[in-house]
Amino acid sequence: MSEASVQKTLPKFTVWQLLNLCIGAIGLQFAWSMQINLTGRVTEPLGATPLILGLIWLAGPIPGIIVQPIVGALSDNIWTRFGRRRPFLLVGALLGSLSLVYMPYSPTLLMAACTLWIIDACVNISQGPHRALIPDNVPKEQHALANSFISFGFGTGAVIAFGFPFVIERLFGYQVGIHEQFTIGAIALTTAMLWTVFTTPENNKPDPNLETSKDSPFDSIRMFLISCLISGVIVSIAIMADAFGAVDLDNRDFIISVLSWFVLILSFPMLGMALKSFFTPEIGKICAMHYFTWLGIMCMFIYFNNYVVHNIFLVPDLTTATAEFKESFHGAELAAT
Repeated sequence: MSEASVQKTLPKFTVWQLLNLCIGAIGLQFAWSMQINLTGRVTEPLGATPLILGLIWLAGPIPGIIVQPIVGALSDNIWTRFGRRRPFLLVGALLGSLSLVYMPYSPTLLMAACTLWIIDACVNISQGPHRALIPDNVPKEQHALANSFISFGFGTGAVIAFGFPFVIERLFGYQVGIHEQFTIGAIALTTAMLWTVFTTPENNKPDPNLETSKDSPFDSIRMFLISCLISGVIVSIAIMADAFGAVDLDNRDFIISVLSWFVLILSFPMLGMALKSFFTPEIGKICAMHYFTWLGIMCMFIYFNNYVVHNIFLVPDLTTATAEFKESFHGAELAAT
């Protein structure tokens, strides 16, 4: 988000105002936590193998790559009677909450995957403008402090979201179901974002005469489409070279294999074009560190819950099990989540 809109001396934020700002981050983290912790429990009974689950979890990077630059550019350059960030905060939170409520009721794997992508896109719609409230409203000398409060909000949201089922079970002897956890996450997201919206006024209206960024918000989409083309060409050449044309294209394993290679190759041209646009030696070091670190972190996010369910609580694969057999493991599944 650009800071070019700062036109006047901004009053210092009090501790209470900074706390009001970070409440929204707690709600956003609730939404992320429901995704991280429970996506596997929703998609596995619908037929998601570990490989398919990994493909579904492209919901993280792809909507982020596409949605955040567009929303950022739009919110930088508009002003409504409600401000310029708050409409995005509200729309993203409300649509994301509705999607959270619906996801555990998804009747098919495709619907569950689509809903996850919608949730991720909606949370991204809110998260970028939420962070932009800092340069918009907080004086520059307090930016580091305000970002610390935001980080505190994300951390607090994660602790509460992951911990409240355990606390409720220990205090009241009630195991919170998956559907209930998604609903609570939706309520937390909406409530927290409403709190921040109504307690953090936007008074710093941008001056249209100030120079703004000339970068197109659609550059990221162009980069993504070019990467898709490169990936598609390479995968097509590999298929023809290996004479895969003789294989039945309706075969599910074959299609998943092609998708996997497509996604793997897709990441490299995207990374190369992104680095070309802003590369410095320091940026290169940061990207290398994050690339290898997030390989491990994302594997933990995606597969840790399924690992606990199947290897610690010894719940078998229930995809094709009868209703009575599934019910016998219901308590163990809830305890594992």
